[in-house]
Amino acid sequence: MKFLETPNLPKNKVTAVIVSCNINPESEYTLNEFGIEVVKIKPNSKLYNAVKTHPDMQIYYCGRGEFICNNEAINSIEGYIPPKNICSGNELSIKYPYDIAYNAARVGGYLICNREYTDKNILLDAENKGLEIINVKQGYAKCNICILSDKAIITSDFGIQTALANFPIDVLLVEDNTVSLKDFSHGFIGGSTGKISEDKLAVNGNIKLHKYSKEIITFARKYNVEIVSLNNEYIEDIGSILPILEK
Repeated sequence: MKFLETPNLPKNKVTAVIVSCNINPESEYTLNEFGIEVVKIKPNSKLYNAVKTHPDMQIYYCGRGEFICNNEAINSIEGYIPPKNICSGNELSIKYPYDIAYNAARVGGYLICNREYTDKNILLDAENKGLEIINVKQGYAKCNICILSDKAIITSDFGIQTALANFPIDVLLVEDNTVSLKDFSHGFIGGSTGKISEDKLAVNGNIKLHKYSKEIITFARKYNVEIVSLNNEYIEDIGSILPILEK
């Protein structure tokens, strides 16, 4: 096993993912059936209830086994990740936009984020790697972006679609009103998904119950990606399925 070289985009079969400790038991079982170890994030006292166990609110994976995360998140992953590979970042706050420090989306050679409120260590990592930083108004960038490949994403945010118009990234714009998130009217497609191999995208729920299921499946096929429904219920936003190890 080895750490993913590029965040969110495995080249081989994934063997470990970071998820919410509130993941649907059937989803966890399905991931295990794929031979994937599930590393669960504990509740963060600095975040509000709906997202306090969401990994994309607490952790940013840099690639090559390196992580930037909130201090409380360290307790959840330190048994799986060597301490020398973890960099402690900003403290979080329940109040927006001080809860979005780690909610940045790495898409190939780009980092999509609200630059003003993204943790400075994440921005420095991006600059050191020569990534182009795409600034967006949407603070919950990772929640809003489902990453299919380094050239394709799915989002419900028109501002993100507009920001990417001049970049070589294909964007499918959908509505997320059939993605659930406790205490909110809806969640986001990015927060309910994650790749489990180069050609498979896992969804925390049944993709056929999404309003835009046909469009999503067709768009994914365009990039040779198969959608894997982890359970038979409506899709739920759990703060992303973050792949970290692969064969």
